[in-house]
Amino acid sequence: MVRESEAGALLSIRAKDGAVWAVGGDPDGVDGPLPGTLLVDDDPTDEDDFISYDTALQGDFWWVDPVSAEVAYFGGSYGRVARVDISSGAAVVEELTTPASGQGDDTVIVFGVLAVGDDVWAAGGRLGGLADGFLWRSQQGGALEAVTLPTAATNYVLWKAAARTPDDVWFVGTKGLTFHWDGATMTELAVDEGASLFTVALDDEGAVAVGGPNAGRIISRGLDDDAPWQDTTPATELLPALFGVHLRGGDGMIVGQSGMLLTRKDGVFSPEQFPFNMFVTLHSCFLGDDGYAWAVGGSISGLPLTGGVLLRRSP
Repeated sequence: MVRESEAGALLSIRAKDGAVWAVGGDPDGVDGPLPGTLLVDDDPTDEDDFISYDTALQGDFWWVDPVSAEVAYFGGSYGRVARVDISSGAAVVEELTTPASGQGDDTVIVFGVLAVGDDVWAAGGRLGGLADGFLWRSQQGGALEAVTLPTAATNYVLWKAAARTPDDVWFVGTKGLTFHWDGATMTELAVDEGASLFTVALDDEGAVAVGGPNAGRIISRGLDDDAPWQDTTPATELLPALFGVHLRGGDGMIVGQSGMLLTRKDGVFSPEQFPFNMFVTLHSCFLGDDGYAWAVGGSISGLPLTGGVLLRRSP
């Protein structure tokens, strides 16, 4: 347990070039003086703890995607996508122009942000996950613009994005929505499944998406264009809602409600117990190249998002 009872819930954790980034909730809501949560540890192998950075931006930060040890993109309330640079020792923030810029609506949420190649993608919708879903894309540093999706679905949101390359990008959302971008065409990938898919992860074997909200679901598929999605939820387990998944080199990790943790062995996810009591919702996880594993969460069932926890497993 690296952080416990952090003021803001922690919603996303990612690492790049040895630095670990975590973002999360605005602990006093969008009307209070405190900003959303941003923590960075530039070297998890030393004894120094995460440093909290002040972005001066109110509202919740829902996802982070670092592109180096000192620069990351994050998204959140107000339909915000921002670039933050900490190389000077302080957080220098540049907000990107989006279709929501200037609207001042804190219920428009960027739930997922992804920087890959020269593109920045933002996925989101209305707070609560029931309406006004969108997908935005920035090319070569330009403004984020709306992407038309090939779907007849209505009253949905998109939650998250993942990519192996700029020409292999995946998106998931409510109503079992999944989409794939091949660099030229956006394709809807049919899922015989009504669950809300909160996060998707990729490795060289395929894709895994997890969701809920009433019962945890795990769906998987290969990377071939005609590979079907398959329900790979453990048949012997009644799982709570699952919110985060990450894959790396054959390993895999899934986290969810009530401190749920599953790890992958021989291609199969099975529950694993923490060596201490863990009851809060875990929202995001990450497996690093260095062998460290990370998970974050907190109290996310209502606003404000508070009580953040940050967990680390050493190699």
